[in-house]
Amino acid sequence: MKSLILLLLVIAIMMITTGYHQKLQTSFKQEKIIEYRYIPRSYIEEQMEPVNLQKSFSDMFQKDNIFIGRN
Repeated sequence: MKSLILLLLVIAIMMITTGYHQKLQTSFKQEKIIEYRYIPRSYIEEQMEPVNLQKSFSDMFQKDNIFIGRN
């Protein structure tokens, strides 16, 4: 009878340590979620300071492409 209780105790300890170890692994492996939020401009901001698209996208067409010529 004592050997059966001892066997169950050992199995319980092994299961507890395995569960604790798995919980630690999943908590370390959780990916960080990046949340992007759009902050809308008010009507007055749009009228007073419109976005200059030529200034914003001029580098896209005037600078050299870094991907051309790479192998």
